[in-house]
Formats: sequence, C-alpha cells, structure tokens
Amino acid sequence: PRQLKARLAAAPGKESPLFLLAYDGALYAQLMRAANTALASLGGGQSSAADELLAQWLLGIDRLEFQVLATERGVEFRQHLTLK
Repeated sequence: PRQLKARLAAAPGKESPLFLLAYDGALYAQLMRAANTALASLGGGQSSAADELLAQWLLGIDRLEFQVLATERGVEFRQHLTLK
C-alpha cells in the first residue's frame, strides 16, 4: 500500500495512452468493407456509386491509429490517419 500511494502521488510522465489501437490500411479496408456488406444485408444497402467511392477512398489509407489519453484537460480521444 505504501508504494501504491507513492506511485499515485507521483507526477505524471509524458502523456501515455490508456488505450492504443493501430492497424494498417489493408486491415482497415477489410473492416470497412465487412461493415459495408453487413449494413447492406440489413436493408441499408448503398448504391454501387457509394461502394466505388468507398473502395477508392480506402486505397489511399496507409495507417490508422486511435488513442485514449488521460491529460490535464481530462480524457482525450485522438485519431491519426496516415494517407499514402
């Protein structure tokens, strides 16, 4: 308990994420296509033009990163999208 109190009272270091999720563009594209297919099967189908637009947009994504941080302002959610 004494060590825990000391650690809890310690000054915070540089912002460290409470949660970090990152994946490359290919995996992100797979997830988005699966979500699009599932939505279409539920009756919320999109036009072929929307499918083509999504396909073109997904080709340009290199990496996606999502973080949850505890900062002096509170809890922050940050998303970083890197394009090719």
